[in-house]
Amino acid sequence: MSYKELSLMLQVHKRSLKGLVLDTAVDNSGALTIANTVGRNNNLKALCLGTFDCRDETRRDGLLSLISQVLRTPNLSHDKSSSTSLEYLSLVCQELDDDGVHQIAKVLAQSRLRELMLFLDNANDTSISSRGVSAFANLLQASDTIEEMSVICNIIDDDGLVSIASVLERSNRTLKTLRLQCTKPPRVTSKGYHSVVQMLKRNTVVEVFELSRSEDSSQDDSLIEVDAPSEMLSSEDFRLEFQREIDFYLRLNQAGIRNLQLPDFAPSQFLGKLVTLQDDLDALFYMLSANPSFVACGVKDTSP
Repeated sequence: MSYKELSLMLQVHKRSLKGLVLDTAVDNSGALTIANTVGRNNNLKALCLGTFDCRDETRRDGLLSLISQVLRTPNLSHDKSSSTSLEYLSLVCQELDDDGVHQIAKVLAQSRLRELMLFLDNANDTSISSRGVSAFANLLQASDTIEEMSVICNIIDDDGLVSIASVLERSNRTLKTLRLQCTKPPRVTSKGYHSVVQMLKRNTVVEVFELSRSEDSSQDDSLIEVDAPSEMLSSEDFRLEFQREIDFYLRLNQAGIRNLQLPDFAPSQFLGKLVTLQDDLDALFYMLSANPSFVACGVKDTSP
């Protein structure tokens, strides 16, 4: 089927089409052909695009045009509330560099997406750096709808992770799930993981945080030199150092108890939550430590 035929088919079924998967290589001309047709479908909820050749700016034009059309605002205003109904976007883009990531993130920042999956496959030496990863932080800062974001790229380092954690700590309060997957060993030290812990101390929304390597990547973990030249540690060593504390705050957020404060809630409600968490000693300790007045609720004053 040609792109022109596909475009005509999408036009015919635009009222009933809720989801679209283009699981094939799409070039610049093909994307431009179907961009307007897909963009006119205001009923589309889910869109999966792959695989786009994004090795240079010219080839990215078609992809950006397609995404812009799908996420466009029909009245041409800058009001996000007037955008299309697309909630889920999955994108596979080959050989994307930092500039390309920033271009795509800028377009996506105008969306009302709830779930975003980006597969940024870059096998050459010009891998996406922390500058490119910072574009995801800018995207999260601009978005007030994204609840789940998964990104597969080449590598994550301290600067990239710190930029994302900083946004989640200061401004974003909608993201619940963040999955970052690398095709190369992460270059994250205590600086990066510490920023995640600091973020979770203030962010009560994030319930899932994962930083891992893709299953098909090499198992050899690169070593990072720290402090003394003779001391070499892997990113996994640093992760293990902070994982328990990260998991602690994630469990609190999953349980929905970070904002459960007396006297905003009745003691009976508070007690009910304690009962449901009776097997999680960390959560019980947190709730009672944050609400010491609860212990006094059932204590009578027996002083003369």
